Amino acid sequence: MASAPAGQPPPEAWVTRYDGPASWTDVAEAVVVSPGGDRDYVTGVSTQRPARCDEHGYRFSWAYATIAYDAGTGEEIWVDRYRGPGRGADHANDLALSPDGGALYVTGGSGGEGTGKDYATVAYEAATGARLWVSRYDGPTSGLDSARSVAVAADGARVFVTGWSADGEPASGSRNLDHATIASDARTGEELWVARYAGPTGRDHAFEVDVDPDARTVFVTG
Repeated sequence: MASAPAGQPPPEAWVTRYDGPASWTDVAEAVVVSPGGDRDYVTGVSTQRPARCDEHGYRFSWAYATIAYDAGTGEEIWVDRYRGPGRGADHANDLALSPDGGALYVTGGSGGEGTGKDYATVAYEAATGARLWVSRYDGPTSGLDSARSVAVAADGARVFVTGWSADGEPASGSRNLDHATIASDARTGEELWVARYAGPTGRDHAFEVDVDPDARTVFVTG
């Protein structure tokens, strides 16, 4: 690739666009590059079908959309769309790769069946896009639960997600939210532990999780 003149941005290597099945709103939220630099992975939200109006007003149907690209050419390698059992508002917010690049983990908020919005984390075989497991978390009130960040331990054994989760009476909606952080077995998606943090007032939003190199301490901020 040709270099740019001093003070100028480098030329684009490639541009690729993804138009979901509804040809409606598609928004990428996060990107990660494979350890070898040969693939890019992107995730976000993609309209499953256009908005429709019923007695409750306009209703949307969204899905997670996760795409693998050839990092050298921008060629699409695979696409997977995940929809929760509620078939409603599924919004992927973050993704992370295992240290060896073999597994990809995508997390976000996903409509449940009678459980409101839940955390939903999807694990993929990074080479093919085959789903390895799906893990869902419904908070104590079956209210608004939305994962915002995912991290993988350096040894690849555990996956950590964080976000916000409704607490208190379900009728309170989004007014009472806690940080909720979950550790899962990276191979199976089995939940290992859940930690909830409630600040001095009612609304707590966690936005980022990370884990130290020896996987002894997990850090959450929001």
